[in-house]
Amino acid sequence: MLKIVICEDDIKQRERLKDMVNKQIVRKNLPAKVELATSEPTAVRSFLKEDLVNRGSDDTTAYLLDIDLNQQETGLVLAHDIRIEDPNAYIIFVTIMQKHMRDAFKYRAFDFIIKSFSIKMEKDVEAVIDRLMEDYTKWFIDTKRPVRLKFDSISRNISVSINEFVGIKKNGNSYSAYTTHGIYRYFKTLKTLMDQLEKHPNIVRCHESAIINLDHVVRIEKESKIIYSHNGAQFPMARRRMNEVMKRWKSLP
Repeated sequence: MLKIVICEDDIKQRERLKDMVNKQIVRKNLPAKVELATSEPTAVRSFLKEDLVNRGSDDTTAYLLDIDLNQQETGLVLAHDIRIEDPNAYIIFVTIMQKHMRDAFKYRAFDFIIKSFSIKMEKDVEAVIDRLMEDYTKWFIDTKRPVRLKFDSISRNISVSINEFVGIKKNGNSYSAYTTHGIYRYFKTLKTLMDQLEKHPNIVRCHESAIINLDHVVRIEKESKIIYSHNGAQFPMARRRMNEVMKRWKSLP
C-alpha cells in the first residue's frame, strides 16, 4: 500500500489537500491511504520512525510537505531528515512560492503542488497522484521481480541474486565483486550497478570505489574506515559517507 503523509501548517489548505487526495483514492480505487495530516514536523518524524519498523513488504510512503512551514524549520529541513531515514520515500513539495524549487531538487523531490484556492490546484493534485501511483506500481513490480547481477569469470558469466551479493570494490582496471559463491570481475561502472540496486535499501555506496550489502557486514571500524563482511572481505568507507552507512547498518533488524 502507498501511505500518504501531509504536513501543512495552514489548516484550511491542509484539510483541502487531504480532501483532494482522498477524493482521488476513492474515485480511482487506489491502493493508498492518507495516514497522517498534520502541521507538526515532530508528528511526521514520529510516524516515520514507526513506519520504518512496521512497514510491510509492499508498502512505501509519500510525504506531501509544505516548504514554507510557519515554524522554526522549513519543509526542506524535514525533507532532508526523511531522505536520510527513508531513501526510497516519495517527497512532494507543496508551496505557494516557486523560488524554492531549485533548492528542493537536492532532496530528490518527486513533484510539486502549487497552493491556491482555485480549481487548478485540484487538477494539479490529480495529476501528481496519477504520476505517483504509476511510479509506485512500477516500483512494486520491479521490487517483486528477482534482480540478477552478472559478473565475469575466466570461462563463463556468473549470475547471482541480491542476497548472494556481498560487495564490490576497485581492483586495478576493473572491480572485484564478492559473492557468497566466490570473487568475480566486473568491468562496468559502479553507477551502472547502483542503477540496478537503487530500490534495495540495504545496498549502499560506501566509497567512490566500493558498494556494500549491509546484510553481510559484521564489523565497521570507524578509525580505519574499513567495513568487514562475514567472509572476511574488506571494503573502504569514505569519511563523508560514514554517518549514513553507520546509521543504516545499525537500523537493520
